[in-house]
Amino acid sequence: MAKTKNSSSLSELRGSIGYIAPEYGMGGKASTAGDVYSFGVLLLEMLTGKRPTDETFKEGLSLPSFVNAAFPERIVEIVDSAILEQKSDVQSELPDQRTIRCVIQLIKVALLCTAQLPKHRIKMQQVAAEVASIWQLFSN
Repeated sequence: MAKTKNSSSLSELRGSIGYIAPEYGMGGKASTAGDVYSFGVLLLEMLTGKRPTDETFKEGLSLPSFVNAAFPERIVEIVDSAILEQKSDVQSELPDQRTIRCVIQLIKVALLCTAQLPKHRIKMQQVAAEVASIWQLFSN
């Protein structure tokens, strides 16, 4: 069978399962938008403590869709408890509201990185600016 210019197979995909941008599975060319997607998945993995290959993510569910379904109202339920415990309010044993706001902002950036379509993803320069801004707001 002759291959057409836009055809692809799984053997042609390069990258790690769960981090590969969706368009690569449909014959899309490697691009910086794909790198942004991978970065977003990595950020979600760090914030949730869940790998994109977790057995939870089956039948069309992915780490980005899992997080998006909880965003922002139920974020505390899916964030890695170690993150929330780092700055817990000792008095109330509830996560520090400042930490929660910071995590929500970081997750928002990650979700912008993992938009399904490459044209809807944030650019890496914007990612860097957003993360720097979040750092400034919450590091004091």
